[in-house]
This record gives sequence, structure tokens and C-alpha cells, in this order.
Amino acid sequence: MSSENPYQAPTSSGSIATAIELEPDKPVQVGKVFLKWLVICVISAAPSFFWGFLIGQQTISSVVGMLAGILTFVVGYATIECRPFAQRWLRNRLIRRTAKIGYGTRLGMSIIFPVGMYLDMITGMIAIATTQGFDDNGMGNEQMPLLWFYLTTIVQGIYLNIVLFVYMLVAYAFVRLFSKPETVQFTGMAKTIGTQND
Repeated sequence: MSSENPYQAPTSSGSIATAIELEPDKPVQVGKVFLKWLVICVISAAPSFFWGFLIGQQTISSVVGMLAGILTFVVGYATIECRPFAQRWLRNRLIRRTAKIGYGTRLGMSIIFPVGMYLDMITGMIAIATTQGFDDNGMGNEQMPLLWFYLTTIVQGIYLNIVLFVYMLVAYAFVRLFSKPETVQFTGMAKTIGTQND
């Protein structure tokens, strides 16, 4: 008869399919996160900036308004990613992969002409139609003020993010469908638990 305790947990290494996060939270590098979103937002906004630059007749107010709008998204994205709930989401392999697919596609569309130009032109026209009501208050595109370009940039960014979000939902479904279950190593963990329960 074996002298080993039949109730003691095994000490061997292995892997189990699990959704439990065993890794401790890593400190967020705010500067690195901000720089990442600065690059993503600047490249993504390039086609829209081109159209806005033409519509605004190369005025300083149009340029400053659009740059301020882009910077608003940079700060917003960086702030969200630095939050604990976002960090927990990004530790999920499927969500992390989906985010890479979504934003990678968006960057590719912005770089490859004319795909990004058409998408940004359509959403830009919708954004202009949305903010056209400000004309009644003397803030419309006829006067080309900084505020109108800022608001139009924000509205267009929201529309583009809605399109991107829908695309990422579809991408997530495919990623989840074709990905293997996530596993974690439990080397020595069972032995530690067994010792604590003795």
C-alpha cells in the first residue's frame, strides 16, 4: 500500500483551461501608452485631416481645431487604457488579439490610398451634416472657426469609432471561433495549496 496521502494534491506540472488570471497587475507605463495612442490617432486621422485641410482652406483655425480634436482622442484613449478595468480586459488573449486586428486594420486603411480616403470622406460628410446646426449660432463652417472644426473632428471620430467597434465585434467572433482555449501552467501551485490545507 502506498504511503502517500491520497488526499494530497499532485505536485506535477501541467496545464488546465481556465479563465482565472494568475499574473499580478503590472504597473502601467503612462508615457508609453500615451505615445502609442498618439501614433495610432495621428496616422488614423491623416485622411480626415487631409479633407479638413482642403475644406478649411488651409486656415490656422481649421488646423488648430482638428489637431485639438485629435489630441482629445489621444488623451481619452490613453486615459481609458490606464484604468484598471481596461488593463484586466487587455490581459485577455482574445480581446488583445481583437484590438490588434481592429486598430491594425484601421492603420492600414489610413496608409493605403484611397481606401482610407473614401471611408473618412463619407464619415466626414456625415459629421459636417451633424454639426451644420451650429450655423444658426454663427459658428458654422462659413466662418471657419476653430470651435466648429474641433467639434466636427470629435463627431467624425465618434462615427469612425462606431464603425470600428462593429468591425471589431465581428473580428472577435472569428477570433473566438478559431482560437484554442487559453491555458495556464500550475507548476508547484497545487503543492503549495496542499501544504496550506494540511
